[in-house]
Amino acid sequence: STSAGVTRHDGVEARSWGLAEGLPEASVRGVVEDREGHPWFITGGGLLQLRDGQLTRVTREGARCGLRTRSGELYFGTESGLLQAGGPTWGAEAGLAAPIWKIVEEPDGKGLVVGTRGAGLQRFDGRRFERLGPPGTPPNVFDLAWDGQGTLWIAADGGLAALRQGQLRVFTRREGLRSERVTSVAIDRQGRVLAGTFGGGLARLDGDRVAGLDHRQ
Repeated sequence: STSAGVTRHDGVEARSWGLAEGLPEASVRGVVEDREGHPWFITGGGLLQLRDGQLTRVTREGARCGLRTRSGELYFGTESGLLQAGGPTWGAEAGLAAPIWKIVEEPDGKGLVVGTRGAGLQRFDGRRFERLGPPGTPPNVFDLAWDGQGTLWIAADGGLAALRQGQLRVFTRREGLRSERVTSVAIDRQGRVLAGTFGGGLARLDGDRVAGLDHRQ
């Protein structure tokens, strides 16, 4: 997905979908595939499903992120709350405190964790949201990732944070981050934590320190 639509390559040829093919706007924020293998495009102008090469607009409300759970359910963070594909939307009436920017499933599959723009982390148990994390949890969350030990890594405006068993640690410039606006986080095959920053490049956690990476690493 790009600022000019979506391109799909099947190993032989590439096909693109943009405004002319039915996208409500050229910028696509993400793609999630349902259990039948149909991609859903996440845009600021709504959700669209690609089926048999044709786009179908499912909603007109803007969405920011999406998740397919291990059981195959699709969830999306929309302007009004958490939308389950083919189901309801849970919002402020269910305790959601701010717009959702990221959704992850708990390792045991019992609930979802959402990162919000303004209210930090919240846990969703299928009915209601509750606050997750101690005081000091960064309020503006861009990305989330679980590692193999059950630690939730948080890319946030204010640093890279780690939440484990209710205890929070935040890595900032003091630990070596070049920028404290961390916009993405991932765990590599060796279990190492990688963080993408705004203006500070890519970083990797090395014990209690954060090391910047260049193109040779």
